[in-house]
Amino acid sequence: MNTCETNGIVFIAYSPISRGLLSAQYKTSADLGHNDFRRTLPRFSDEAIEKNYVIFKKIEEIARSVGITPTQLAISWVINRRENIITIPGIKTLKYLKENSAVNSMVLPKNIFESINDILSVYEIFGKRYSDTMLREYGL
Repeated sequence: MNTCETNGIVFIAYSPISRGLLSAQYKTSADLGHNDFRRTLPRFSDEAIEKNYVIFKKIEEIARSVGITPTQLAISWVINRRENIITIPGIKTLKYLKENSAVNSMVLPKNIFESINDILSVYEIFGKRYSDTMLREYGL
């Protein structure tokens, strides 16, 4: 992101709620649909979901302390990390659209974001975002 800031480029943050992982709808890979693309992603293996759930619970605790959802907190955290950031959260329903767009009018205390940074300095997110096969397929 430093390159973006240095050159005045807007950073597009795709999937700031980790493809729904921060919604806590998925406790195991079985919670995903049979043909759900996320079944191919390492971060949605049962082991990764279980390990990352520990992080989710801590984020959920912070979110609840200020009266918002974990997804709203995640989006707000991304937006407040730097200037010139646009988030693209997945939105399947009108309810989620309203919930996610409410972030634009929220003003959260700076210590809330510091608490998230503290959590992420202690707990490592488990599971790669994409499989090695997928990265090779796309030449990355």
